[in-house]
Amino acid sequence: PLLATRRAAEAAECGTTQNLPIEGPYFLGEPRPTDRTGTGLVLRGWVRDAVSCEPVAGATLVRWHANRNGIYEDYFRARSATDAEGRYRFETIVPGKYAGLARHIHFALSAPGYQGLITQWQIDDDEEPAAEVAFDFVLSPL
Repeated sequence: PLLATRRAAEAAECGTTQNLPIEGPYFLGEPRPTDRTGTGLVLRGWVRDAVSCEPVAGATLVRWHANRNGIYEDYFRARSATDAEGRYRFETIVPGKYAGLARHIHFALSAPGYQGLITQWQIDDDEEPAAEVAFDFVLSPL
């Protein structure tokens, strides 16, 4: 019972990732597999199960964003998978503003047995992000 109670508490802390189903006009399907499309910004984190908060190994992450001038280019589209511990890591640039919107990076996540997730990491206009940023995702089981 103690282990079950601890796992329930961990799952409650795990929370959920807001689903922002905005692919925009620049989601073009499956990009090439790579974890680096530039330098200056490292995004890293975990993908976890919404019920158990356990890591989700082998989850596919697709990300896309604009270049520094706010123009979407194929180069800044990438696909990667979480490792055995549910971790991911991307290295890229800080994107520029696009069409007056806050700077942002789109993500689409999928994993067998889980609902797909589309969301964004948004950067406040008045701040520059740290060189390395932790951004975790939570997937809901089917």
